[in-house]
Amino acid sequence: LCLGVLILSVAPFEVVGNWNFTTHVEKYIEKLNSTMHNITSWGMTENYDYWLDLRGENQTQPITATAGPINFSSPIKELSPLINDYQFEIISYFLNLTESISSPFLLAANLSLELYENQSLKKKAVIFHMNNRTGAKNWTAVYTAVRVKGQRPSILKQLKKGTGSLRQWYSKTRFTVNVTFSGSIAYGTSSSTGNGTEYQTITVGNLNDTSKGLLRNGENLTYTFKGTYG
Repeated sequence: LCLGVLILSVAPFEVVGNWNFTTHVEKYIEKLNSTMHNITSWGMTENYDYWLDLRGENQTQPITATAGPINFSSPIKELSPLINDYQFEIISYFLNLTESISSPFLLAANLSLELYENQSLKKKAVIFHMNNRTGAKNWTAVYTAVRVKGQRPSILKQLKKGTGSLRQWYSKTRFTVNVTFSGSIAYGTSSSTGNGTEYQTITVGNLNDTSKGLLRNGENLTYTFKGTYG
């Protein structure tokens, strides 16, 4: 096997079939208000007036989301067996989400990837941010390593010779991540006396929708993110 440069390039993080959790809650409140007719505001994060005004006075918590481990359908192919034959110039890891949710919650999943350090590949823990909270970008890299210097031939020289340069490495491995939503949404209504606001809360489990994959688990919701690595 001729020496060459391995450019690792696994498919970028692309959101496909993405839907908005905030819009889902908003439609729930609108349906509720169609019978109540007095809801003046609502919120699901700690910045809503209910939690700001009554901080420390109630045990109800705003919604939070927790990501479980990334479950791969098969083991990820390792690069370390190739280190003696290829010079690593660019190492970029990307994940492609095919089923996901856009929401105001930080969703960070941990995974272990091979990174180049001290002339060797070592597995390191990195964080995959699954949720694009702004909705402004569809492409996000998980991790990109810096250029690795070495004395081995460049990719261009290898291509001119027409020898066995490996330019890309694709895994095509499917993965899932189970996410749990816990806590409550709160909404304000006009008080019966007309002065001030009265608040009510609803646990997030009431927002279940099987058509969207939102499944109720007691007072919580669960949703499975799906995608491919490579």
